[in-house]
Amino acid sequence: MKRWLISHPGLKIASVLLAIGIWLIIVNVNDPIITKTIREVSVTVENQSYIESLGKSYRIAPGYSTVSVIVQSNRSVVESLTAADVSAVADLTQIIDMEATPIMVPLRVAITGVSSDSIAATPRNIAVELEDMKSSEFVISPTTNQTRPATGYQVGELTSSPDTITVKGPVSMIEKIDRVAAVVDVSGLTESARLIPTFHVFDKNGEEFGETDMSYLSFNRTEASVSVYVTLYRVVSNVRVIGTTHGEPAPGYEVKAVMVTPDTLTIAASDERLAQLKENGNVIYVEGENVLDVTGKDSDFEEKVDIRHYLPDGIALAEDVSSTVVFDVQVLPYNSVSLTYNTKDIQTVGLSSIYISAFDVSQIELKISGPEEALEGLTADKIQAHVDLRGAAVGSGEYEVQVNLPEGCELVETPTVSVTVSRMRSSEAKS
Repeated sequence: MKRWLISHPGLKIASVLLAIGIWLIIVNVNDPIITKTIREVSVTVENQSYIESLGKSYRIAPGYSTVSVIVQSNRSVVESLTAADVSAVADLTQIIDMEATPIMVPLRVAITGVSSDSIAATPRNIAVELEDMKSSEFVISPTTNQTRPATGYQVGELTSSPDTITVKGPVSMIEKIDRVAAVVDVSGLTESARLIPTFHVFDKNGEEFGETDMSYLSFNRTEASVSVYVTLYRVVSNVRVIGTTHGEPAPGYEVKAVMVTPDTLTIAASDERLAQLKENGNVIYVEGENVLDVTGKDSDFEEKVDIRHYLPDGIALAEDVSSTVVFDVQVLPYNSVSLTYNTKDIQTVGLSSIYISAFDVSQIELKISGPEEALEGLTADKIQAHVDLRGAAVGSGEYEVQVNLPEGCELVETPTVSVTVSRMRSSEAKS
């Protein structure tokens, strides 16, 4: 047999070919060759400095920042591949024609463990747009990007060092820039600190540049070479507000009271400034020739004030605290008083039993004038008041309050009160 095989070499070759064929069949059955298209593969650009050396800058044309890659290989290799496994590189030194429109750059695609002959990009070239290069200097705007320090603290000041930065990139992008923000995270901070920021660029519409646009910009400083000093303020509540009037009321009148809403504030400041404020009684004073002017006044008036204009240097309102305070200045004739009267003590008369009434407020103000000795001991419980609701219609309305006062006293002005009248439901209707 051995001698027979030796004398028939063609049979040996046929046996080898048969074995290879059987192996290929087994491989193709268990691990066949398949084709897969991997989409949204990001394009990486290299050798940007080549374009910059020409005084130009580049941008990948719209629609070319990602490509699809077709892979043909064994199923065991191809099935698990994702876009992250694919490298798609555009080498700017390989630009086909610098004068062409559009300017095309060939793509080099690679996948670890897969032959380059088994990979193809679609498209095979990407388009780029060339522009003149421009650089501009911007003031750095430090910001915390809405992060907050620990409870009981507030960011007082943010100081960038250095305070300017030069940005280089395509003319069209540089001219869109409104500001360069240096963002620091102050979450949980309990003391002033110097922090390393990250750069964020915003256009003139307030929109932030995305990752792709940022990749076309370069800065003359690295983030690590810029620092933002965060000055923390401590938050303190129950700081009183006191208003002082200016001028003289009309003849025969006087300022009886100055009330403010809210009457206390929550502020933030350094420990040093808080100590100084405490020495002054923890009071913010609102005073001056341009505020709470009572000159010639013969009646009450209201004035809204932006309290920020009256805060001492180095003191700020706590976050989310309204800057508006409202002063109610009470101006009365001499020998007059103002009493608060509870509406539950006001009697109602003249209303049919099929109606019920309810006062829309809990208190009203009674302004009363009279001899000093009569006013001195006058209190609300010594006064009787009623409202005549004869002929009142269903609904809310304003009604005069009739007041019985001690001898010698009289009302400075007739008070009114808002009353809602409604019809009672019968027991039959309720059932």
